[in-house]
Amino acid sequence: MVVWQKCWYYVVLNLKFENIIVRRGECVSSIRRLSADTGLTEKEVRTALKHLKKTQEVAQTVYPKFSVFTINNYDLYQAGAQAEASNGHTTGTQVASKGQHNKKDKNDKKNKEEKEIDNISVEFETLWKMYPRKVGKEAALRAYKKARSDKKDPTTFEQVKQGIENYIRQIEAKHTDTQYIKHGSSWFNARAWKDDYDFSPAKQFTNSSQLVTINGKEYELRNGKYYTPGGCGIAVDPYAKSDLDDLF
Repeated sequence: MVVWQKCWYYVVLNLKFENIIVRRGECVSSIRRLSADTGLTEKEVRTALKHLKKTQEVAQTVYPKFSVFTINNYDLYQAGAQAEASNGHTTGTQVASKGQHNKKDKNDKKNKEEKEIDNISVEFETLWKMYPRKVGKEAALRAYKKARSDKKDPTTFEQVKQGIENYIRQIEAKHTDTQYIKHGSSWFNARAWKDDYDFSPAKQFTNSSQLVTINGKEYELRNGKYYTPGGCGIAVDPYAKSDLDDLF
C-alpha cells in the first residue's frame, strides 16, 4: 500500500474528533496525529496529503492546532459501499441458489436412476413370462439389468422380446425337446437375443424320425433321442462337447 493510500484510508475511517462537531464527510486531525495513527513519518503524511489534495479527493482547512479534512464526493463512496454490500448479498444468494440447484439435480438424477431400475425390473417380468424354460431367474435378471445399462453396447426391451419370440419360433419349428431348451439364466447371460435363429421345419426321415439342426449340425431325432444322421444309429447328446468332438 502506497503512503497516500494509507493516509486516505485513515481520513475515511476517522470522520470524528472529540468535542468538535463536524459535518458529514469531514475529519478533524493534525499532521502529528496522522503520523502517530498511521505509522507514517510527518514528511510522508504531508506528501500524501499533497497528493490527495492535488487529485481533489481530499480538501484541507487549516486551523491553529488542527486541520479539518473533507472527503470530496463523500456520498458517492457511501453509495459504492452500499452497492458492494448489495452485490455481496446478491452473490451469496446466487451461491446458495446454485447449491440448492445442484442438490436438486443430484436428487433428480438419483430418482431417475431408481425409476429406470424399477422399469427394467417390470420389463424383465414381462420377458420372463414369455421365456420357455424358466430356470435361473435371479441370474437372468442380473444379466438383463447389466445389458440394459450397457452404454457401449445398448440393449432395448424390444430387442430382447423379439429374441425370445424368435427362439420360441425355432423351438416349435424344430420340435426341440424341453431338456435341450436353454435355461433362462444361460440365454440371458449369453445375450442370445442377438443370435440368428432357423425357422425352417425339421426334415422327416421316416414316420417316426426327423432331421433337426442344433448348433449348426444335423441330427436325427427319433422317439425323443438324437442320433447321428445317415443311418449309423449312434445316440448322441448334441449339447455335449465330447460327443461332438468324437463324431465330427
